[in-house]
Amino acid sequence: MQKRIPTKLAIFDFDGTLTTRDTTFRFIFFYAGKMKAITALVSIIPQLVLAKFGYLNMQAVKEKLFRNIFGGHAVAAVKLRGDEFGTNEIPLILHSIVYAEVKRLREDGFEILLLSASCRVWLNYWCRKESIDLLCSEMEEVDGFYTGNLLGRNCYGKAKVERLNEAYDLKKIREIYAYGNHRSDLYYMKLADKAFLVKGKKVLPYE
Repeated sequence: MQKRIPTKLAIFDFDGTLTTRDTTFRFIFFYAGKMKAITALVSIIPQLVLAKFGYLNMQAVKEKLFRNIFGGHAVAAVKLRGDEFGTNEIPLILHSIVYAEVKRLREDGFEILLLSASCRVWLNYWCRKESIDLLCSEMEEVDGFYTGNLLGRNCYGKAKVERLNEAYDLKKIREIYAYGNHRSDLYYMKLADKAFLVKGKKVLPYE
């Protein structure tokens, strides 16, 4: 695959950066309903505790949750709900200051990239509507159905840098801006010419 070399690139994390809420849990409730979502979330509490203390990979926890919610479900049906989520839910939780940055940078000639651990199924429609490129976690499909497993690595932490380097020739891009809100975002933020940390309603320069 030929790597992209835009003149200017602005990279945004999604959950907690471009939005004020976590979209993974929000989409699970939107798709599965309150009772099933709560039941599935309660079932992974032991795994979450183990992952927090480093005894279990967070991807394994995520996949257990996704198998409960999406495993065996038709791709087309889940994507339809993902499109509805992108239309009706994502606009309600956008961080107004960061979203204004997206529009400002686009007007200034930046290519806009969303780099997220959340999944394409609920991000894709909104990104296409906003003309934003997307690198994110992908759910595995087999014969038109989701397995609940991820296809490849969870797009989180160092994996975000791997995905960036696979898609872009970063050394040849003239100017790179990066936005994030968590220590796991610092891996790609350190590659940028200018980086910004989102803290509540503030967007602060990161050096």
